[in-house]
Amino acid sequence: MKIVNVKGIIILVIFLAVIQVGLGLLVSPIIGRSVIKSINKQTGAKISAKKINVWPLTLSCSLKDIKVFDPDNEKKRIALAQNASLRLSIIGLLSKRLVISSFSMSGAEINLKGESDGSFNVQKLVKPKSKEEEEEKDGALDRLKEKKDWFGIAYDVIKKRYSKKAVEKKAAQQKEDKKIRKEVKALPRGRRIRFMTPSDRYLFQIQNFEIKDSQLKLETNDGETLNIDKVAIHIKNIRLSSSEGVCFDKFDARGSVSKDGKFSGSFNLDYAQSFKQSRQTTICDLSAKDIDVTAIKFIYEGSLPVDLKKGVVSINSHTNIINGSIDSNNFIILKDHTVLPKGGGKQVVGSIPLSIICDALNKTNPVEIKFQITGTVDQPQFKGLKDTLLAIAKPYITDAAENLKKQGLKAIDELLKKY
Repeated sequence: MKIVNVKGIIILVIFLAVIQVGLGLLVSPIIGRSVIKSINKQTGAKISAKKINVWPLTLSCSLKDIKVFDPDNEKKRIALAQNASLRLSIIGLLSKRLVISSFSMSGAEINLKGESDGSFNVQKLVKPKSKEEEEEKDGALDRLKEKKDWFGIAYDVIKKRYSKKAVEKKAAQQKEDKKIRKEVKALPRGRRIRFMTPSDRYLFQIQNFEIKDSQLKLETNDGETLNIDKVAIHIKNIRLSSSEGVCFDKFDARGSVSKDGKFSGSFNLDYAQSFKQSRQTTICDLSAKDIDVTAIKFIYEGSLPVDLKKGVVSINSHTNIINGSIDSNNFIILKDHTVLPKGGGKQVVGSIPLSIICDALNKTNPVEIKFQITGTVDQPQFKGLKDTLLAIAKPYITDAAENLKKQGLKAIDELLKKY
């Protein structure tokens, strides 16, 4: 019977602990600066940290007071995190790539600001290809001319990335990327040949990115602000490559909305995408509860034919996009609201003036609307929305017609009495 060498195990544990702590204290300043420098170089970001502790045996790193600045203006801070930790991938190191297997931060303040050209400040944190940069610039100028709200800008991105044409282009690119490429580098004595797999061509990769207990501050170019408190975000497999740009496989976000210090609702967003055998699949689930419509007005204001003066909205939406084709089911509850038509109410729904529809909506509390979106991202088709609005308005149209009829008969009767 073998006897466990407890003493030997204790000595080994102590030895490894001494190496971990000792080397960590000695190499932290050097390796820490190297890691931050490498991230800045690969992504184009401007990141700094007050304190960095590197633990060599576990290939992990803990950071304090991380600051992320606007690459174009280092006086403008995009994010501040009290605590963060990351772990490097040993497979990535062996292939001489910067691959972070996990990155987590908490107590962060993130400033998401819309720029005058229709883009967002966080887009500057990565280096796009020169061709894509020109395309983005042209698209941004178009958005600026049209003065689109955030929903309009997001829809432009959806059309660009998920259209049938974009899927076909990505399929061709993916087929090309699967090929093993040969990289030849001349040396003083001979040359070095390296065979690169698709994953080797990623300039930068984070397999799991997580933000906990943080705050997201939204600001438009016009100075409109909105806070998202108790933010929890998880992004899976963020990667940067010369062919794809920045992409990821999964994005989950949770938080509560506040405007001017007042609670204005909460939301959950789950987004996932995959691309296999020329089939691009995107799934998006959104649920929002008791959102103050005035607090998020800058998101939708230019996309609706009506003006929401007040109200609280709850949303439940499930959307599938497969090779550009949409299948989206939506349920909206609007309560305590005031809805007014834009443009003098000259628009019609069916054959009913929009002003009458708005009047019917204002007399119905709560309003429940179910509808489906089909078709393609380029030409979406709404099913059930018009029928729902007309069904809500029908009782009030009937009453209005009856009142007009009574008023007409009364006027005729009074006219006959005069003669």
